[in-house]
Amino acid sequence: MARETEDCLDRRLADIHAMIGGEALFQASATITGGRHCSATHGCGQWHDCAWAHDALLHRVTSLLTKPEEPA
Repeated sequence: MARETEDCLDRRLADIHAMIGGEALFQASATITGGRHCSATHGCGQWHDCAWAHDALLHRVTSLLTKPEEPA
């Protein structure tokens, strides 16, 4: 289940980053606080442990934003 959630996060972050860019993605991640903003993620299956999912998302966002960009 954890790997499936990580794959889901990776796909979502790549899509979001492509749409809004790194700065906006960082701003969006800053609004995530615990499980208050949880909702079902029907596209990738439900995240039953919502707080863990948000922590994982924040970690993925941080990783994405600190990773050097690959040449096109």
